[in-house]
Amino acid sequence: MAGLLMLDAEAFVSAWLRDQPEVEAVLGDRLYTVLPSTKVWPLGRLTRVGGPPAQVDDGGVRADTPALQVEGWGSTKTSASLVVRTLHATLQGIVGRHPTADVSGLDFGGLRYLPDPTFSPAQPRFLFSVSLTIKPRTA
Repeated sequence: MAGLLMLDAEAFVSAWLRDQPEVEAVLGDRLYTVLPSTKVWPLGRLTRVGGPPAQVDDGGVRADTPALQVEGWGSTKTSASLVVRTLHATLQGIVGRHPTADVSGLDFGGLRYLPDPTFSPAQPRFLFSVSLTIKPRTA
């Protein structure tokens, strides 16, 4: 028997966030899972950084518990803060039923200011972690 395919948590959460008017107002379409080579500030990125193994229920449905890192860059510390605070507030609305998955168990880590040293000078960046439970919807 082949293994059960988990839902792509990065793709699911980032697509949901891009569809929210609050995020669009701050970022336009500049929320990524991989940063583009040409960057326009402000921008955000969502990356899966871990999470315990998925569990399979009696019906064979796999519930995933991804740990995601959410980052926001801006041209100033204030604009980077606005990006991350907007993503944080908006993510609180993801819990519930969606066409392809059900989301529960949202747990946030604290917001951190961590300028990105890959730029010179270091680019203003805030980040936080979030863990959630995502269970794909079955027919």
